[in-house]
Amino acid sequence: MKQRLRDNTLWASSQGVFGVPTLVIGEELFWGHDAVDMALDYLARPQGFADAEMRRGESLPIGAARAVTR
Repeated sequence: MKQRLRDNTLWASSQGVFGVPTLVIGEELFWGHDAVDMALDYLARPQGFADAEMRRGESLPIGAARAVTR
């Protein structure tokens, strides 16, 4: 069990998981309890997340980065 937890933690970290809970849908990450509704919206209408306004946040600078430990 401990090895499985370690493996899952390394996988999550490599995918950019940053909070709990994190939902991984395809290549999209939705983290935090307050993002559950957004994840449900994404499942219902993923094309709505592909427009320029929604993708604009991807070009913002990263304010803090998490160190990956192995």
